[in-house]
Amino acid sequence: MELRPAAKSIPQDWALLARYLARSGMVLGPAPPQQFAGGFGNLNYLIELDGKPAVLRRPPNGPLPPGANDMAREYRILSSLWRAYSLAPRGLLYCAEPGVLGAPFQIIEYRPGIVIRDTLPPGLAGRPEVGAALSRQLVESLAMLHAVDPAQIGLGALGRPAGFLGRTVEGWVTRGTVVADLTNPRVFAETVGCGAGYLKTRRRVFSIPTSSSTT
Repeated sequence: MELRPAAKSIPQDWALLARYLARSGMVLGPAPPQQFAGGFGNLNYLIELDGKPAVLRRPPNGPLPPGANDMAREYRILSSLWRAYSLAPRGLLYCAEPGVLGAPFQIIEYRPGIVIRDTLPPGLAGRPEVGAALSRQLVESLAMLHAVDPAQIGLGALGRPAGFLGRTVEGWVTRGTVVADLTNPRVFAETVGCGAGYLKTRRRVFSIPTSSSTT
């Protein structure tokens, strides 16, 4: 667990949060909340809720693009996903009122773990078998997640499942095209072609944006 020092944390109105939680019968503990280090999107804080550690998660300050940092959607998923996928933290509370902390936020279970970035922690470094074990665990965890039937946990109406893969890859290509001039054009074109070819074998309808960098 990596936490920022108080001087480098983005402050929140914790007193107002405590009053808001009290209205729902919840108690914000006396321990000072601490912001997690790392990450470039949402702001995450370790808090004490009803005597147990929890995580408050909210969007960054300032205006947000439409659909970005959607706390309501994320809470909807986490409040149900844990029933079928034990690795998912349980959603505990969602607040849509921006007057509390300046933006909608959610509180989820705290799950202790090891943060692995560009280097391995001391307890794992220097062990040749660790790379394979971590890779296998990552793939198996993703497979377990994708094996969850949304309808069985009350998420059958979430999103638009039909054509999801095609829309996702098309979105990647669209965003990639915007910055294609900053990459290797040949590699980018090959990657786009590979994705399009795969989707055709899956009988998906897919269109590829064109630009001078991909022709």
